[in-house]
Amino acid sequence: MSESTKTCTGCNRELPLSAFGRMASAPDGLSYRCRECVNAQKREYHQSHKKLKRVFTNPDLAAFTPRQLIDELKARGYSGELKITQTIKV
Repeated sequence: MSESTKTCTGCNRELPLSAFGRMASAPDGLSYRCRECVNAQKREYHQSHKKLKRVFTNPDLAAFTPRQLIDELKARGYSGELKITQTIKV
């Protein structure tokens, strides 16, 4: 590894230093993974969380009461934590 290149821990390629983002806590001041690997991870994360986002923007589910919503989500196979903020207009 020369002074102007660094090996990415994500893809194990030796790349120029310009391919890495800044990271103040790293000894050399650069991220351990190249920008391409970081962006790929972000895309994968957002793709996997789109499914959850669609549930909360679904107008069919907006008509449910909180208890009905929980039962419906369980029936659809969702699991995890659900936080409900209820707004009531008077």
